[in-house]
This record gives sequence, structure tokens and C-alpha cells, in this order.
Amino acid sequence: MATFNGATWLDHELSDPHVSGARDQGFGRELRGALAVQRQWPVEQGFAHEDAHAFRLRRGVLTKVQRRDLLRLAAQVSGDLVRLMFKLHPLRG
Repeated sequence: MATFNGATWLDHELSDPHVSGARDQGFGRELRGALAVQRQWPVEQGFAHEDAHAFRLRRGVLTKVQRRDLLRLAAQVSGDLVRLMFKLHPLRG
């Protein structure tokens, strides 16, 4: 999930300034690693700023990314439905 190009629960964790401190062993270590990887994408896209002291997502970024994902999915479903329609009812002419 850390390399998924879209909003995930990791992004919600990054956006919460009160994230609980995960233990540095087992799943907690994996979570910290995944969060570190996930921080790279919004910084590269200009959606966040990170310095030595803090990581900050720009306001509304998660909503924007979720909307983009929803529009991408809607276009995919729409295309699938059109292909299915033409498969079931080919054009004659």
C-alpha cells in the first residue's frame, strides 16, 4: 500500500497530527517504514512539505486525491459498461 498512487489509510495517518506512536518492533516498525515511504509521494507532487521537524499535508489534499481516484474509477467503470453494451448489442449497419 505504501506505493499505491492514491489516498490510503496511510495518508489518513499522515494527515492526523495526533498519530499514536507506533512501537518500533513488529507491525509498528513496518508501519513506520510504510509511512516514511508514503510521505515521499505527496512531497514529490507538491501536496506536502517535510522538513527535519514536521510533515505537513496541504489543506484539502486528501479530498482532492480521493476525488481524483473516484473520477478515475468512474471513467474505468463507464468504459467497461460501454464495451459490455457493444459486446451484447453490436452496431449494425
